[in-house]
Amino acid sequence: MQYMSRPSGVHPATRDLDRRLRGQLVAAKTLVRGLATFIPSADALLARAARRGGDARYCYTVWLRHLVHVRRAGTTGYPQAVAELGPGESLGAGLAALLGGAEIYYALDVEPYADALADLRVFDQLVALYRERAPIPGDGEFPDAFPRLPSYEFPSSILDEGRLRRALADERIAELRRSIREPYRPGSRVRYIAPYSLPDAIPRNSVDLVFSQAALYYVVNLPELFQAVRGWLAPRGAMSHQIDFGAVGTAKGWNRHWTYSDVTWRLMRGRRPSWPTRAPHSTYLRAVTEAGFEVLVDLCVRGPSEVEPEELARAFRHLSNDDLTTRGALIIARRNDEARE
Repeated sequence: MQYMSRPSGVHPATRDLDRRLRGQLVAAKTLVRGLATFIPSADALLARAARRGGDARYCYTVWLRHLVHVRRAGTTGYPQAVAELGPGESLGAGLAALLGGAEIYYALDVEPYADALADLRVFDQLVALYRERAPIPGDGEFPDAFPRLPSYEFPSSILDEGRLRRALADERIAELRRSIREPYRPGSRVRYIAPYSLPDAIPRNSVDLVFSQAALYYVVNLPELFQAVRGWLAPRGAMSHQIDFGAVGTAKGWNRHWTYSDVTWRLMRGRRPSWPTRAPHSTYLRAVTEAGFEVLVDLCVRGPSEVEPEELARAFRHLSNDDLTTRGALIIARRNDEARE
């Protein structure tokens, strides 16, 4: 008896239908979660589920990746005053900056998400990583972490032994632990401001570096923000932002969030205090330069678009191919005083 062999592959039409159905399922789940935020009890449950503790190794790699790239961009000296936008549930990246020798860390957020006890646990783990001169956790451990580095060795050329001996002295560690417990105490090295207001959250001309990790995608008014950051920075101060332009769980394809109408997107958001703006890469670059910054680094993460041009919502039909294939970017820029003269 002869048997007919089954096709080894899946018909393209079936594969396309399956992709669309899975995409619709993700969209429906996001929409339901957004609508649930209008119900107080469900909103509280979703908020608790979204909270998670900080990971010391992740915070360590985030800070050191920014530090290495900022130094490679041509800045000099270790930043003495550092500000982070949108640290979320963990201040770990900023605490890593303090342990490297920064004197003050400003943490600015839209809501008071951080927890001092959790941050103290992360801090103690960070101290151990620094004292071991541990290598920067790489892409195998954190495959979705950006920016990437050419080398993940401990950056001893930036953090030399003399600096670390002073920064990790027992009395300084004790002082930093007290600052974590009491971020509102006068003289604290940790200044936690949540919610913060623009432009007076930080004294003018007082910060050497402002950084963020996957936070600026939630900022609605970019010109206002970058104008405020420029005012906070000391002359020739810099900012370093890793920005993700993807769907962040709202769609199956990484850029299919650009296919949703504005009404659908608002319903998906519900009453959540922060939500992706869907602004593309070019919008950030334009806002940075118009605010009076010199762009030092624009390191893009590229990927093929998963959307056909005709599928784009009306508000996004103007997007260029560059925007449609830019999944993320590290933008480092320096305050450009000459541009304002």
